[in-house]
Amino acid sequence: MNNIARGKKIGVVVDSFYPAKTSAAIQMSDLCKALNFTGAKVTIFVPSSSIKEKIQLSSVDGIDVVSIKTPQLKNISHILRLYRETFLSFTMIKAYKSSSIRDTCFDAIVWYSPSIFISFFAKYLSMQSKCKSYLILRDIFPKWSVDIGLISKWSPVHLFLKIIENAQYKIADKVGIQSYGDLDYFNGYKKNIFNKVEVLNNWRSPPVEKNCNIVLQNTILKDRKIFIYSGNIGLAQDFALFLKAVKAIKDNNDIGFVVIGNGSELDFVKNYISKNDLSNIILLPEISHEQLPGLYKQCHFGLILLDTNLKTHNIPGKFLSYLYAGLPVLASLNEGNDLEKIIDEFQIGCYSSDKDFNTLAMRMLELADMKFSKEENIIRCNQLIKKNYLPETAASQLINFLFK
Repeated sequence: MNNIARGKKIGVVVDSFYPAKTSAAIQMSDLCKALNFTGAKVTIFVPSSSIKEKIQLSSVDGIDVVSIKTPQLKNISHILRLYRETFLSFTMIKAYKSSSIRDTCFDAIVWYSPSIFISFFAKYLSMQSKCKSYLILRDIFPKWSVDIGLISKWSPVHLFLKIIENAQYKIADKVGIQSYGDLDYFNGYKKNIFNKVEVLNNWRSPPVEKNCNIVLQNTILKDRKIFIYSGNIGLAQDFALFLKAVKAIKDNNDIGFVVIGNGSELDFVKNYISKNDLSNIILLPEISHEQLPGLYKQCHFGLILLDTNLKTHNIPGKFLSYLYAGLPVLASLNEGNDLEKIIDEFQIGCYSSDKDFNTLAMRMLELADMKFSKEENIIRCNQLIKKNYLPETAASQLINFLFK
């Protein structure tokens, strides 16, 4: 693989990168490092609302980063975000055309969705360089927003989003989805789309650990068995179901919960905890991902929260971070999700696909009572990581398509 990629220039388009703390930013950083290690030269293109110039050039861990000035896209209203993302690629193309690096030629283009709207910038780069392109598709959008009732399947907004979604599949030479279960979604497409699709497993590098400033023994959760949720606090996670389950067992003094992260539902979570006077859960602001391993060491179980109405499959990045920490997981998710099979096969926790919060609460109690050997669980977690989720494996798969 090293010989195939050596000296090749790969342009990577993402909507989030370092120093952002999102799972996508961390994942793509890991992947770009793995691609660089093969001898390729990676250049990241990322929209940014925090820079002053139209284009800002920098370098992170040997990766060239091209930040392109755009309006703020995160933590704003859904309507404003849709409006701004609609013009995202065109804003980026306009700025890039007027920059000093506009004539750079690439040997391949890779881009990460979401956002679906960034695809047209990736297409511009691949057309300019006359090279292959690879779409890393993590969330199938707008389907998940229909599944959870955010938008109607028959609405003009959904029709518009479907047009953009389908365009990104046509633009790409290959589409990498994150789970075998999602292959069914593409059965409804014509062969020229379906034949482009392959499974590209999620990935994560071993975490770099720094001192964690949070000490849970100094909180109301002292001496409890602690479940931790780390990541996006959004609509697709169904925090209403989770918090009702937490409330149902609030009188159990042996179990506690930590939620750490950011997202559109953060205020809802804060208000629910306060209104219901929940003393078995604490909400923490985001910390650097280097501090997370130290926080995980103070916890006993990792939480995966996905709306049970979802029809697609998801192997979240947080799941991989729990694996590296050797934490058994409790997953609240849609029935039949591929993650159920993984949890069962490697015996690394349990799950619930019930819409009744009492069932989820019961699973919490059951998992807390299980006798887990930490050493044995770490072995199982490491086996799973090595089998499916190394960034080097993902990088090899990309390179084998792009340059063979």
